[in-house]
Amino acid sequence: ILYIGASNMYVGFEPTCTAHPEKKAYTMEMQAWDEPDIAARSRYYQANMDLSLLTSGMHYQDLNEGIVIFVCTKDYFGRNLCKYTYENRCRETGEALQDRMLKIFLNAKGEDPRISEKLQELLTYISSNETGGELTERIEAAVKLARKDSKMQMEYLGYNLALEQSKREGKKEGIKEGIKKGKKEGKIIARYEDGMSVSEIAERMGESVDYVQGVIQENEAESEMEE
Repeated sequence: ILYIGASNMYVGFEPTCTAHPEKKAYTMEMQAWDEPDIAARSRYYQANMDLSLLTSGMHYQDLNEGIVIFVCTKDYFGRNLCKYTYENRCRETGEALQDRMLKIFLNAKGEDPRISEKLQELLTYISSNETGGELTERIEAAVKLARKDSKMQMEYLGYNLALEQSKREGKKEGIKEGIKKGKKEGKIIARYEDGMSVSEIAERMGESVDYVQGVIQENEAESEMEE
C-alpha cells in the first residue's frame, strides 16, 4: 500500500504492486485515469499473476488464492459503493466456482458505512490527500521520501517521456494510415466512374470484390446525403 500511495503522487509512473505472501497473492494498481474496459484489465492482471506463480515452478493445483485490487478515483459500477468484490460464479446455480480468485475495485469517492475505518481512511486520503490516522501518515511520509528520491524521479520522467513519444508516434501513424486509405479509396471511385467494373478494379488493385463494392456504396451514400 505504501508503494501505491507513493506512486499515486507521480501520475503516469507505473503504479502497480505485486506481493506473494505464503497463502495469498495480491496484485494492486492505482487507477488514476479513465480505463474504458477495467474488467478486461483486471483479467489481464489475473493472468500475469498466475503466470508469475506457475513459472516459478508451482503446480496449478497449488496456486495461491489470488486477489486483484484496483484502487480507483472513479466509480466504474455506478452504485456509489466504496468496495466492489467479484468472483466467478455459475450462472445456473449461483454457486461460486471456488477457483480462489477475487477481483476487488475500491472507489475512493464512494459512500459505504460497512467498510473498515482503515479502508475509509485510505480512500479519503486518495481522494483528498488528507491524512487521518497512522496509516495515511505513513503513506504521506513515503510520498515525501519518494519525491526526494532522484532515481525515482528520473524513472518517472523517463516513463512520461516514453509515453508521450508513443502517443505522438501513434498519432502520426494514424494520420499516415488515414491518408493511405483515402488515396486507395479515391482510386477505386475514380476507376469506377471511368467505367471499370467492380471485379476489374478488385483484380487490378489486389483487393476483394466485397471491399471494392463497400467503398463504392459508401461513396454513393455520402453523395446522396450531400444532395
